[in-house]
Formats: sequence, C-alpha cells, structure tokens
Amino acid sequence: MLLSKINQRLALLLLLLYPLLAPAQAHLNLALEANANRGRPLLLWARKMDGGTVVNFDTATFRQGRGSLRLDLEKADEPTSAAIYTLFSFPVDSVRGRLVTVSGWVRTRGFAGQAGLYAYAHTPDNDDGKDRRDQLENLPPNQEWRRLELTLVVKPTATAFGLGVRAYGSGQVWFDDVEVRINGRRYQDGPLAGTEALLLTAQERQTPAWSFEQLPPPAARPDPTRVTLRLDSLLPRQGRHSLRLTAAPPARPGEAVPVVYLGTLPIAQLRGKMLRVSGYWRQPAPAGAGAPALPVFTYARLSTDGRGGTESQWSHGVVELPPPPRPGAEWAAFSLRIPVADDEFATDLSLGMRLPGPATVLLDDFTFSLDGQPYVPALPPAPAPAAPTTAEVAWLRRVLVPLPVSAPAAGAASKTPDLAALGPLIGNARVVGLGEVTHGSGSLFEMKHRLVRYLVEQKGFTGFVLESSADCEPLNQYLQTGQGDPARLVGSLGVFSTQEVLDLLRYLRAYNQRPGVAKVQFAGMDMQAPENALAFLQQAARPDDEFVQTRLRELAAALAQVPRSGGGPALDLFQTPHQPTDARLQTLLRLIRELRTGLDTRFKLVRNPDWTARQQARFLFELRRLEQGATFRRLPLRQGGDYRDACMAENVLWLSQNLGLNGTPTKLAVWAHNAHVATSALSQRPLGEWLRASFGPSYLSLGFAFGQGSYAAESGHTFRSVAAQPAPAGSYEAWFQATKLPAFVLDMRRLKLNDENAWLFQQQQFRDIGIQEAPQNFASHELHSEFDAVLFLQESKAAQHLK
Repeated sequence: MLLSKINQRLALLLLLLYPLLAPAQAHLNLALEANANRGRPLLLWARKMDGGTVVNFDTATFRQGRGSLRLDLEKADEPTSAAIYTLFSFPVDSVRGRLVTVSGWVRTRGFAGQAGLYAYAHTPDNDDGKDRRDQLENLPPNQEWRRLELTLVVKPTATAFGLGVRAYGSGQVWFDDVEVRINGRRYQDGPLAGTEALLLTAQERQTPAWSFEQLPPPAARPDPTRVTLRLDSLLPRQGRHSLRLTAAPPARPGEAVPVVYLGTLPIAQLRGKMLRVSGYWRQPAPAGAGAPALPVFTYARLSTDGRGGTESQWSHGVVELPPPPRPGAEWAAFSLRIPVADDEFATDLSLGMRLPGPATVLLDDFTFSLDGQPYVPALPPAPAPAAPTTAEVAWLRRVLVPLPVSAPAAGAASKTPDLAALGPLIGNARVVGLGEVTHGSGSLFEMKHRLVRYLVEQKGFTGFVLESSADCEPLNQYLQTGQGDPARLVGSLGVFSTQEVLDLLRYLRAYNQRPGVAKVQFAGMDMQAPENALAFLQQAARPDDEFVQTRLRELAAALAQVPRSGGGPALDLFQTPHQPTDARLQTLLRLIRELRTGLDTRFKLVRNPDWTARQQARFLFELRRLEQGATFRRLPLRQGGDYRDACMAENVLWLSQNLGLNGTPTKLAVWAHNAHVATSALSQRPLGEWLRASFGPSYLSLGFAFGQGSYAAESGHTFRSVAAQPAPAGSYEAWFQATKLPAFVLDMRRLKLNDENAWLFQQQQFRDIGIQEAPQNFASHELHSEFDAVLFLQESKAAQHLK
C-alpha cells in the first residue's frame, strides 16, 4: 500500500514536471523561473518600460520555485512605468466564452506607487478591439509577499488573450507565481506547439534544405518518449535519406497529440500570397495492424525579431491544414496550400506535423511555390565564426586539468603515478570509453597507452576491449602465457596493427607476469567479420562432437551464401524485425537457433559436461557474434551503423560480466572511435549511449582531440602519413589551442552555463576522421552532450603501422 502511494505521488510529480522537461517547445513561464525556455525566461513576454527601469530575475528572493521577476524602477521627477506581458502565445481556444481568473504574488522594497496584474482579450466587437481588467494597488514601501487576483469574462469571439504585470512609481517590485484558472480549473503551463523555432538561433531557424539529409536542430526535436526522429537511408525518394517520424502510443487517455517541428521559412516574401508546399510521404502500416492514424500537417506564424521588447517573441498558434489523401507503403506526392496573412509583425512561418501514435510516417523532397511560381527560400549569409575571447580562454584555463604530454622517463623518481590528475575524473567508473578522432594518431594512441596503464595499476581495471572484429583470443593467450609472436598477432588487428598498440600489449604482458596481480584480459567487441567468430567456434569444438561439427559445417555453408552489404536488396528490420525477408539469412539464423538450443539442453542434462559453464558461455558468445555479423551484412548503411553500435554495447556488457577470471565482474577500458564511445550523437544511437543506459554513471565517456599535426590514413593495403587540416575558427579545437597548453583534460559533467563557456554548450565544428584520408576533417558536434570529458593534445604524429 505504501509503495502504491509513493508510485502515485511520483507519477503526479512527473506529470506536473513534464511541461518543464519537454525539450522542444517553449512555455509561457507563468512561474517566472529564471532558467525557463533554455535560460530565456521572458521569451514569450513583451515589455513596455520607461528609461531607467531594470528587469532582473532574482534567484535569492522568491515565493516559490527558484526565482522571481524583479523590477527596479528609477526614482525620478515623474513616476517610472513598466509592464511585462504575454502577447499572442496564450492558447486563446482554451479561454473563449469562459471566466478567466488571474492571480499572482507581489513584494516591494523602498517602493512608492502602484503595482499589480492585468489581463486582456482582443475582440472584434469592441470599439477599441479589446476587453481588459486591471488589479493595481497602492502598495506599502516594504510589502511582504501578497496575493492579487482579477477576473475577466472572455467573449466567444476573442481572437487573442494575454496577461501581464505592471508597476508605476519608484523602488523595487517583485512578482512571482502567476496562476490562470479557466472556469475554476487551473491552466497547466505546458509546452506550446508551434514554438519550437523560437528556441533556435537565427541561423538554426533557416533550414538549409528541405530534402531531409539532416535532422532538425537538437533544440527543436520532440520529446523522444513521444516521437522519435531518424534519418532513414532505406529507399529515400531522392538523395541519401528521408525523415522518419515514429510516434508512441499515448501514455494516458486524452493526452495531447504532439506537433513535430519540420522547419522554418522566412515570411518576408510570403506575406499576402498563397504558399504551396509539395513533397512526398509514405506511411508503412505495422504487420497485422489496421490503418494507422492519419498525420496532420500544421503551420504557425512566428515573430522572432524581438518586437515589443529586447527579448519578446511569440507564436500566433498552430493551424491545422486539411489532410492530403492518405499515403501507403510507397512514396506518394502531396500538396498543401497555405494562405499567408499580410501581417507585418510575423517574421517566420514554421511547418510541422501532428502525429497521433502509434504511427510511423516518412517525409522527403519538399519544394515550394508562391502564387504558382517556384520559390526557393533564401538562406542568410553564415555569420563569421567567433574567435575565442580573453575571458573564454581564461575560464577554460581555470577549469581544465593540465597533463604531462609524455610519460616520465623509465626509472625516473616520482611521488605520484603518471596521470594521477585523472583520478577524480575516473572516480568509481567501471567502464571507461577511450575515444579517438581518428584511428591513425600515434600521439593519441600513446596517451591511451598511458591511460590504460593508469587504469590497470591504480584503478583495478582487468579488461581491455578493442573496437576490432579480429580473432583476439591468440593475443589474449599471449597476455596470459607469453605464447606467440606479439608483433605477428598485432598485425592481425588491421587499423590497430601499430607499434603503439604493440607497445601497450607488451606492457600488459609484463604486468601480468608480476606476482599476485589480477591478470588483464583482452578481447574484441566488434562483429563485422562473422568468419572470425566461426573460426573460433570451429577451433573450440571437439573434433568428435558430431552434433556441433555438423551444425558448424552447415553454418559455414550458409554464411558463404550471405552476401555482404550491397549484395541484393537490403533488409528493412524496422518493418520486419521478427522475420527477415532474406531466405539465405533465415537459413543461417535457423541453424544458430538450433545449435544454441541443443547446446543449452545438453549442458543441462549431462552430469559431467566436457565444457565448463565458462567455456559454454564463451562459445555461445561467439555464436551470438556470428549472428550479429551476418545480420549486419544485410542491412542498409544507416541501419547497419545503429545495429553495429547496439551489438558492440551488448558485447561489452557480456564481457564486463564474463571476461574476468572465475566469472567475476570486470572493469573495462574500451578503446574505440569517438563516434562510438560518445553518449549521444546528432543522427544515431552510439555505443556509449547504450553503455550509459546499462551502467549509468559508472560508464565514463572520454573523447580525444588534437590541434594540429598528422595522422595515418589507409591507402590501398597500406597506411601513409597525412597532414591534418588546421582547426578552423569556430571549432572546439580553436578554443582548446588558445590555451597554449600541450595537453589537458576537461571534465564537462558538472559545468554550469555562463557567458564564458556558452561556446562549449553550442554545436560547433570538431575533428572527425575515420580510417581513410578525409577531404573534410571537421563535422558538426555537440561536445558537451556527447562526452563526459575531453582529453586534448596540441600536437599529433601519425601512428607507426607495422610492416
């Protein structure tokens, strides 16, 4: 009973907090909290003030929450006036023909004059076009918190409703906790559909293309628990991608259907004209289900130029468009007509879609016309990238942790271990993701060697996991027994067959020879080469085990028939995850199921099995990697990338539980590209996001970066040294280089946004190179949301690949 009540209270709390947590839409901020709307608390409020009035949000004085609105009115010969009020963003549909009660709290210090609330409704049948009520009172100079209230009957013909706070006089006035009740029921200050673009910068609002080759800006994306957005590479109408929107079923009866932001058009050329939006859409129906709910296209007129105050912006509300004919599983053309009002206040037109769940719809290739003539939205010139300021660099130097650029010389006396400064960052982490901006920087590899050494010697890590599909068991045996030629074994690691990795593995072998230490184990987590998993299975199985050997021979034959990516039509596992339509893959998956089931049954029935439980688990693990790799080969490029990261996360989780001796959990150092160890990404779900879901804060994501130098790039079957492109202005590396420090680590987990670090919370260019030489070294990233910390080196040298 107690647990039930607690759950009910938690559910109620989440319900009340949900409007404040919704990521993509603005809300009115009636509570007058300073951090609302991404730190723009008066985003949907206008202001009229005499000179000498200062508007502040006071986080030390408030009636409830974490702050209040304070007006400082200058003492002058004439009383000073100030009004802060909402404009057109309040949903007028909710108040038409109803009694509206507005209340709020006021406080004064050293004040002389009047202060209070007011509310108004625009109505076409009034002489002045407006109904209005004021509740202004002569307040004492030092009034403690006092509640004010007014009522207004809103006519059914009202076209807009707003409310505000006012002060007239001199001194200080605080306002807090404004509340609206409609026919006695409290208005929930929730996210307002159509306001997504108001949370974006001017540059972000100008959608660069309507072909959906990239997702909308992160700040405008919907709550992922309601609607998910993905770039879909399977059968786009044109280009490489289409936009896939998937809405979840409503969490409770009567829940509002979300509006998904698609993009913005500047309205200057549209005023007074008929805008036609043309495009393509399709709506695959889930297997065995009826027709999904029909999506509805929407638009909203916005004002984004701060008219009416330095911060004021507003939305005129969402308008639903008549739905085009329902699409099917194939691409279908549609056309929408939007009469754009000749409104001098509107500056942008936001397009969206209201998507009832559960449903999926795909969109592609939008084009536009005005009064029958083709129209291509003009893009504003890109602003010049900002150079790091003195204050920004000073802040960065205060919060970063400098690191020695190289390890102490062998035999050098030292009171502290190498990289001991990283101890607070690593803390109690059980899995540490060690990233890299390229697979070819020898300098980053050397730093990661030192980090692995620190994790092993000082933090008790006993697992080293590499982003590799190679058969890593011979290398692990070398670490345990010293058997084998390490240089030859490292030569099988492909892009990681470098002198730097060889040096690390030789160190680990030497460490394992120390008396009394917990031996370090080595494994690969990737699954792109199912032949290697099959080879392990063939070597591990007893030659006289007819059941296993027969199945392995059948698996080898089936695997040879599974084409690699690009061989035959790719699978769409979004639509048929339970039954791939590829007969060759079906055969292989059936054989795997039969072998897995047979082994499990036999292990349970035999009193003294030939295999230990640990050997059985390892065999089944490699069988799973075979299954992963074969399925991966049949997926389109985009789905394949997401599937690969999910599988690597599954494998890391298994290794953390089974790689240690005697089945004990193991602390793991996971060596992979930045794109994999990141806990979020702009267009996919990386390995690190899965690991954060599995391990919580016990997973540490450490991105790596460098400023200048060279890296090794694959060229044919060899690697060559390539000069890295200089860090451009406006890139994260530009700020890092400005510190003039040779190496440092920046812990971003507890940073608070301020004027000196705003660049770190924004999307910027960041070096991002794979295996081959990259014609463009930099791509857009959100560093603060992708990594817990970043380790930076000023200089990079190319990795030394083994001959």
